[in-house]
Amino acid sequence: MFKKFLLLWLIILTCVTVNADNISNIDNFDNEANVNPNVEVKVYLDEIKLNKATKPENKIYIQITEYSNISHAKEHRIPTYPKHWLKRDLLKLKNIILWQGVVESLETKQLIISLVENEFISLRGDESLGSIKLILDNQNQDQNQKINIAWDNAGFKEPIQIKKIINKKLPNHIVFQMQGKHSDYLVKFYVKTRLQK
Repeated sequence: MFKKFLLLWLIILTCVTVNADNISNIDNFDNEANVNPNVEVKVYLDEIKLNKATKPENKIYIQITEYSNISHAKEHRIPTYPKHWLKRDLLKLKNIILWQGVVESLETKQLIISLVENEFISLRGDESLGSIKLILDNQNQDQNQKINIAWDNAGFKEPIQIKKIINKKLPNHIVFQMQGKHSDYLVKFYVKTRLQK
């Protein structure tokens, strides 16, 4: 009698364990179905045009500050320190990768992209010609859309005029006019994305 009771108890315990595993697997499957795929992103500098300059030789570079809701902030400088671009270099700057990385599922990255004039002699340090913000948002649950991309003025209170020019035919391409005290630039950017395999 005791053996039959023990055998029945083992059968019931096994059934409960199997059902619990199945429920856990269903929950995991639902969670995986709601997770967005990671997205590979490349941000390009299409070109820089110098409209006017009151200084004899402008030395510029691009500073990028990267923020994420799931990782630490990072700094990037293009070209790398101590290099910079001169006026004669600008014509050669085409399709330069400024930033590349992966925006993970449920991650939002903000890139603050600043155009900076290199001031070797000035005691004030380098002068920002303007900062713009690129938001890369992978929190959308719409599986048909790779990633949300938004460009905007970075919102800093600077004595600088920044004008955004949108190309309706090429929505991922954008132009910013940045006007500092001594110069006026047109800076063109575009973004490419690909689902990570």
